[in-house]
Amino acid sequence: MSISTLITLSDKDKKIIGQIIEEQTYPCTVKTLRGKLKHSGRDIPEYLITRALRSLLSDDKVRFKAFKLSSFRDSRNNRFFPNDGMMLFGSVDIGLQNGNGFIESELELNYFNPIQNNLHGYIKFIGKGITNLNNKVPKSRYYLYGGSSTMRGYLEQQFLSTQYFISTLELAYQPDTKIQFNLFSDYGISSFNTVKDGYFGYGFGMAQKSDQSIIKVQYALPYGQTLNQGKLHIKWISRL
Repeated sequence: MSISTLITLSDKDKKIIGQIIEEQTYPCTVKTLRGKLKHSGRDIPEYLITRALRSLLSDDKVRFKAFKLSSFRDSRNNRFFPNDGMMLFGSVDIGLQNGNGFIESELELNYFNPIQNNLHGYIKFIGKGITNLNNKVPKSRYYLYGGSSTMRGYLEQQFLSTQYFISTLELAYQPDTKIQFNLFSDYGISSFNTVKDGYFGYGFGMAQKSDQSIIKVQYALPYGQTLNQGKLHIKWISRL
């Protein structure tokens, strides 16, 4: 594959990816889509498939009306480096999309508990899902997830599904107010019917805080993979 092909995708390749999306059984992964593309004679890198997915999903024009119910509670002792307290957010959207009824919901729980001295534990759960009451969920409403904010050890936006649930366990050591080290594990599933077939990632990392920003560097492995098959996640957060 030429360098120019690595930079962009042709309209023909986008069309083929779109056809595979329509025929694919969900949930699926970018790796699954790449395997089907290879079978058709096209070896396209996963990051380009992800880029094409974002473009194809956003091109699906939809019209919708909805109302939203939400609740938010935050008792964390620090916004950026908490070691005690809880943050809970939940929401439900109910409405019409192109004449079809849908329900979309989200739940996120973050719980921090001090253990001793500069050590604390962290539990996180996040779940998102959408259901169309009349027909299949349109591709424009699918979730792309994976990577530093959801499933560490996997590529950014590697997974594609109408729902996902991710649980996180962390043990963090914070020697002072500006730096933190942690061990973590993430377990994700695309439905409660696939609890035993979920994706598991684990690793370690550090975060450093300044007056302007926070930078997080983490290294994570998918379960069953060797050390050189891990992913390095770097995340920068502005405090301005």
